Formats: sequence, C-alpha cells, structure tokens
Amino acid sequence: MFTFQAPPYFFISDVDTVNAHVSQFTPIYCSRYFATRYESHTQPLHYTSRVLLEAGDIVLHLVEEQGRVVAAQAAQVWGTLYYDDGSPIGAVLVPPHQVELGDYYLFTKVDAAGKEKVYYCNKNTLTQKQIYRNVEFLSRSQPTAQMWLPEKEVIVDRPMMSNMLPYPDHVSEQFFHSAVVHYAKQGNPVSLFAAALWLRAQGKAQQAIHGLQKAAEKHFSFAWLELGFEYNDNGMLGHHPDKAVACFRQAAYGGLPLANYHLALAHIDGNGVEQSDALALTHLHKAKDGDIWVAYLALALYYRSGSFNHLRPPSSPYRSHSPAQLNAPLAAKLLFHIADKPWIGAPIATYYLAECYRTGEGVQMDKDYAKTLYKQAAELGDIRTEEIQYAAYYNGEVERLTQIAEDNPLVSYLLGRMYWFGEFAPKNFEIAKRYLKVAANSGHRCAREASQLLQNAREYWKT
Repeated sequence: MFTFQAPPYFFISDVDTVNAHVSQFTPIYCSRYFATRYESHTQPLHYTSRVLLEAGDIVLHLVEEQGRVVAAQAAQVWGTLYYDDGSPIGAVLVPPHQVELGDYYLFTKVDAAGKEKVYYCNKNTLTQKQIYRNVEFLSRSQPTAQMWLPEKEVIVDRPMMSNMLPYPDHVSEQFFHSAVVHYAKQGNPVSLFAAALWLRAQGKAQQAIHGLQKAAEKHFSFAWLELGFEYNDNGMLGHHPDKAVACFRQAAYGGLPLANYHLALAHIDGNGVEQSDALALTHLHKAKDGDIWVAYLALALYYRSGSFNHLRPPSSPYRSHSPAQLNAPLAAKLLFHIADKPWIGAPIATYYLAECYRTGEGVQMDKDYAKTLYKQAAELGDIRTEEIQYAAYYNGEVERLTQIAEDNPLVSYLLGRMYWFGEFAPKNFEIAKRYLKVAANSGHRCAREASQLLQNAREYWKT
C-alpha cells in the first residue's frame, strides 16, 4: 500500500502527484501519474434504492474487518471515483462534513493500450458491491436525486423520499442514533442491524437478537452471519449447531466469505451438518477467494500436513491417519500471503513459514532466514499459543519460557531439550530431567518424545 498526505483541498479533476512523498519501502514504477474524479453515465455508483450517491450525503457505514462488521458509524460521501475508461473505482467515504480527502494512497492499473496509470483512493473507498452491503443513505442537502435505471441504462431525476431526515448542520452522535432508529422503525435492514449491534453492546441481548432476526427476515446477510455466531457460541439462543449451519449457509448465499469459512469448520468435524473434508475444502477456497486470512492459514496447514487434524479436537472420530496429497509449494505461497498482514494470526503464519524455510518444504531451504522469521513470530505472537512457544524455543528465549513453564507440558518439554542438549542454555541434566518428567507425565502429544529423551538419559548414564 502506498501512503501519501493529501493536499488541503482536493477537488481538481487531474492530480499531479510528482512531488508526493513516497515511502522508501514501497516505490512506485509507472509511466504516468494519473487520477480522476467524475460521474459516470454508464456505470454510476448507487444505493440499493438505485439513487445515485452524491458528494455530501450522510450515510450509515458498517465497518467490516475480515468479513465481520465491527462498528456502525456515520460517514459522508466525499465523492465517487472512476478509472479513465469510465468503470468505477468506488465511493470515497470520509468523516461527516469533512471537506478534505485526508490520507489516501495510490495504486496502479494497466489500461487497454498497455499503459500503466496510477489512481488514488482512501481506505474507505467502497465498491458497488460494498455499497450495497455496507452503506445506507441517511440524509442529503438537496431535495432531488438522480436514479439509475439499469434495465434502460439511463439516469432519471426524481424527488427524494418524503420521509427523508433534514440535513443536519452538525452530525452529532444524537443525530446519528436518532436517524438509524428512524429508518429501523421503517424496516430498513441495515439500520435494524446497526441498532441490534448497539443493543448488544449495551447488554440488551434479547432486543439485539430480535433486531438481528428482523434484519435477517429482510435477507440482510450480516444479520444471518451474527445469528450463526449466536447459535454457535451457546448464547441466549442456546447451542444449536444445525441452526448455526443454516444461518451461515444463508450468509454464504448472500456473498459473505466468512460464512463459508465457518461452514468449512462445521463440515470438518460434522457439527450440525454432514462430515466432509471435500466440502470443507470447497468452502475454504471460497473463503480464501473472499480474502479471509484465517482461511488462507487453514488451507496452508491442510496442504502442508494433508489433513484437517489441526482443526479437530484430539477426541474427534474424524482425525485422519492417512494424509491426502501434500502440496508444500502451495502451502508456502498461502503463508506468504498472510504472514505480513495486520491480523491476529500473522505471527502464527510467520512461524509456519519459518518451518518451511528450516525444512525446505515448498521453498529453498534457508535456515538463517528461518531464524529471522522465528524471531519475528516470537516477538509479535501470544506466548500462550503453542506455535509461538515453539518460535520462542527456536529463538532461544529460555527466560520467557521459564516464566510460563508451570503446568505447561509443552513448554516443559522444550525447556528440557534446551538444558539437555545445551541449546541456548548451559547443559544441566538435573534441570532437564525435572522439566522432561513434567512433560512425560502429561497427556500432551509431546509426552512420548519427553519419555524417549528420559529413557535415552537412563541408557546414557548406564553406559
């Protein structure tokens, strides 16, 4: 991503960015800098009501992170952006009544003639599909509107809705909440969903679920997704895997790739649906195509190990002992894609990528680079997770592991190895045996290896 600081007023049609500050880590190579802002009469950006977006519109914006709505906030349409050929880039949203664009970034695209051009947008630039799903109109300063009639491919002038709220001088929290409630009472699904999120945050679970159900009845996909979580998490609706699957399926039909990921999890262990690794794999690829990063990780580990055992509990009757065909290069490629992304699973992906370089699975073996990746994973990851504990082991973090060794068989096993073999710590067989006994007497999968080390120690001392 290429980050720039926008000029104070950004209303010109052609923007010269030659003197823009470019991060030294992300240089741009192109033949021409180009950016444009205008309306399209062939592919105009519009709300679900077919009303065209206009600069200055106050809207409800559902902020989405990795497939799930995390906030409902007020925003303003700064403008609509298009490529040079007239196809839309998206609608740019900014905080209410903000005149300047603020931070934006540039990206390149090659046109039909083979020339590379650079266009601009901000992080809240939404495509037409995202406008349908994440944006709802609240208020406009003008009493008229233009409406897109796709069946005739024409734009016509229409008066705005009679129930439209007056355009505010200042978009306060009070106005925003009253506007959402106003449209929710009229049955608007996006507003119903936003109100449900607020009610849930206030601890009013029953009212929140009622709002989600009302929004779901109007085929709002995000509402189906949240209801699926409610049935899956043993909340007020109880734990009903079959109903959770039904909700996730409706959300997937509505185009939410995160729902495909949760359908895959259900198929992996047969929770509320038939057990099928093949169907799980299909849903995971759909989630990956929707850029759900946790699906990338699940697929990478599948292609690395040949099974979904990493997603199954140890007691699962579906644990596979005959791995499917491995694809180490594809696994490494998937891990590459998500190891540097800003999400909670990035350190774990980095750890597995380090494993690829240490063993040469799918990539050329490079143990020095593997050490760099282990260090990065250990520094950024949660030490309570086993992958990060292994990363800390390869990074030689004896003190850090010692602090969490109590009642932790895997950490005890790793510390036992460190002291037995003198890895990042002086050899000390007594300390090593103490840690290894803790691991050997546990039910953890490392118990066998710990027992084997202890047996080797006994034979060593006999010799």
